[in-house]
Amino acid sequence: YFPGRPVVVNLLKSVNSWLQSQRADQISYDAFKEVLENSAQTPNAALPDGVRWVGCQGSQPHFRRYPCGVWTLFHVLTVQANSTGGSDPLEVLSAMRSYVRNFFGCRQCAEHFENMAMESLNEVNSLSSAVLWLWSRHNRVNNRLAGALSEDPQFPKIQWPSPEMCSACHMVKENGEHRWNREQVLPFLLSHFSSSSILTDYLETESQVLDKQRKKQASQQLAVAAQRPVERRAREAVDSTSPPPSPPPTAQEEEDEEEDEGPQDEAAPDEEDGGEAKPEPTPWSKPEAGRGRRQVHRKPSIVGMRMREQQEDIVDLDSFVNQHYRAKALRLAASSRVKQRSLQRQQEQEPGPAFELGMELDGGLGMVGLQPLEADLELDVGRQRKRLQKRELSARYLDGEAELSHRGRWMSVLSIGFSKLDISLCVILYFMSSMCLLAMYLFFKNRLRLRRTKVALP
Repeated sequence: YFPGRPVVVNLLKSVNSWLQSQRADQISYDAFKEVLENSAQTPNAALPDGVRWVGCQGSQPHFRRYPCGVWTLFHVLTVQANSTGGSDPLEVLSAMRSYVRNFFGCRQCAEHFENMAMESLNEVNSLSSAVLWLWSRHNRVNNRLAGALSEDPQFPKIQWPSPEMCSACHMVKENGEHRWNREQVLPFLLSHFSSSSILTDYLETESQVLDKQRKKQASQQLAVAAQRPVERRAREAVDSTSPPPSPPPTAQEEEDEEEDEGPQDEAAPDEEDGGEAKPEPTPWSKPEAGRGRRQVHRKPSIVGMRMREQQEDIVDLDSFVNQHYRAKALRLAASSRVKQRSLQRQQEQEPGPAFELGMELDGGLGMVGLQPLEADLELDVGRQRKRLQKRELSARYLDGEAELSHRGRWMSVLSIGFSKLDISLCVILYFMSSMCLLAMYLFFKNRLRLRRTKVALP
């Protein structure tokens, strides 16, 4: 029923067919915008760019315009449906109701219109009654919004049409009340909102609209063509930096991995219980007998494995000291044995009461020598005595250090931020203040004693 120019009507028909073909629950704004811009390049179909208000132009930019345009559009559609002889009298009003409910920006206005539709829309039973219903509800909205901040002072919201526009539409009852003459209102509405009353003098011609659309589409295609090399270079850069995808494993390799993962999972508890794991074959070792298949790179299995707790390295100071002094004692013993053997060769001394076989390599001769037991016992006793003495000295030293560190800590706490000169001055000031207080005490004590008067008894 829209009485638009052929280029606009063709575009609206293409948009309608595109919407009917959609099966999704939602439509993206970008996709709908592409259809409105005729990206599919439907022949002789275009929408003019820009908005130019004429009949609904307000005195200021925030007055009238879009709400006035919506009311005017649906008035024209109801009149066109009546003129063309539509079959459903509620077709236009139902479309308007759904549009206002879902897309109109003023939600309070949408609620008011929905209430009016629920109230009396079912009473519309003809195309002419649909025209009169929309007109009467428009006047009701004007009566409710009269004097509101949204009202244009140059175009006040009155009961339309005014007596100046249609004097025959107004009547007065015997008691002086106003009454609409609906027999005259309907012809006025059919004439005012007819397609013949639409002026196209202020519009661009169809050829200009189509020419602008072709230029716009050509510029968009150039922009897309210029953007493609950039996207291709960016994609190639990303592909060059990313590692190539690994080929999918074959069926034979998957079977080998499954066979290898089983023993690994079963061997994990044995290792935790203290058993030694079987060492991995070295590259130079021969493959096992009866296994002719090539060994595939296995993925490490972590099923059933648990990290062992890392033991702390605790240093035993006693054993460290013992080993240190034991090495010194062994070197001394080796040198004494060398001296004894050289004396034995020269003087052929008699052997001692008891000997044992020393299984230590002689540092000087590189041979196995004999070592007397008594010398070792005396050496061990002396070594133990030295160890005890060193432990006692170290304990005393540590105690002394702890006491000194404790005292030093308190002194460092008390002397934080003060030098020795500051501390000495503080001590002197404290001493002088205490002496001053003592002198004042003695002074006042003697003075009060002198002021006492003796009272003679009668």
